[in-house]
Amino acid sequence: MNTVLITGANRGLGLEWVRQLAADDWRVYATCRHPAEADELNALAAANARVSVHGLDVTDGAQVSGLAAGLSDVTVDLLVNNAGVYFERWGKDVIGSIDYGDWEETFRVNVLGAVRVTEALVESLARSEHALVVAVSSHMGCIGDISSPNDYAYRSSKAAMNAAFRGLAYELAQRQIGVLLLHPGWVATRMGGSGAPVGVAESVAGMRQQIRRFEPGLSGRFFNFDGREHPWGGLTRIVVADGDQPVAPHALGCTHPHFLVHDALQQSPRHGRVDADPAALRVELVRPDDAVGSD
Repeated sequence: MNTVLITGANRGLGLEWVRQLAADDWRVYATCRHPAEADELNALAAANARVSVHGLDVTDGAQVSGLAAGLSDVTVDLLVNNAGVYFERWGKDVIGSIDYGDWEETFRVNVLGAVRVTEALVESLARSEHALVVAVSSHMGCIGDISSPNDYAYRSSKAAMNAAFRGLAYELAQRQIGVLLLHPGWVATRMGGSGAPVGVAESVAGMRQQIRRFEPGLSGRFFNFDGREHPWGGLTRIVVADGDQPVAPHALGCTHPHFLVHDALQQSPRHGRVDADPAALRVELVRPDDAVGSD
């Protein structure tokens, strides 16, 4: 039986994650800040012995550590970092009205909270043969997609989340733990609003499809729920060539060309020669098609 821990599981996307995974016979640890008020979640748990509900405020280090200690003997196959806040939606943060306390709280939940939970559960994840950490992000964290004002706290928090989990992917790979950043779409939840075009069931089903198609080479990359890859998260492929001979193909997103040239010199047949000049190497940025193949 696969095991998952989900944060922010009391409503919206988090609740749908619980519903779908429990229906597929997963063991589900569903967490939220106020379990006593989570009526729908508690009803799911009452109807399914594989679902348990746990109190967790991702900004509270003691709570996170306590939950991790309670799961010290549990193998966690999937961690879904779903908990998030979006205080300033609908243009509430125009210049002169920015609430910096809300901005700081947004970072505490959306960035620090997700990293804190991931760090605390590393040992439980490392016991799995196919461990995966999912960060439920947003296309609003793609800097190149910003084409309008406002939403400063939420946008910057999701950009920071993307950067943090992109980096974590490299470290967690050493423990055979994958990382996947997912944009759920504009979903009809309390956060997204009733007029959003994507339903919660469609969004979660799509994100689960990206989990099913996951392989280690996709770790640290950023996908839409429908499989399209976002430009910030591995879309740019960097190829370093020695003349006409490619010597170091990469799919490393934001890696600086300086380091790629250094790596390429180590692989080049000219390595160690006095004429091994980085200037003789050619760096190309290749942008593949926007859509990726689907199963």
